Amino acid sequence: SSFAHRLPLRSNASTHAVSISALQWLSGDGESEATAAATRALFFSELARVLVPGGAACLQFYPRDADDAHAVVQAASGFFLVARLVLDAPHEGPQRKWFLCVRKATCCACMGA
Repeated sequence: SSFAHRLPLRSNASTHAVSISALQWLSGDGESEATAAATRALFFSELARVLVPGGAACLQFYPRDADDAHAVVQAASGFFLVARLVLDAPHEGPQRKWFLCVRKATCCACMGA
């Protein structure tokens, strides 16, 4: 599904989600920051919609830089998603794999709302 459209799933349909190397396209090169922010917001609102309360997602991605990684975490942290970044350095070289791990809160109080 395109990031510019709703996910073709009903609400509270999934306990887990996995994505490999798709998340970095939310910060598309050549887009304004406002457009990238709107795309990220739509994606994470849809992810939160389809996850059941307590559901989790692991999204592997390659941020362009620290600001890009921070923007993704900030976007995910809304919509009652608790977001954490995990870094995996499986090789001695410069390659790094970043994972955004999110869990949908089970209640509004869990998010401080």
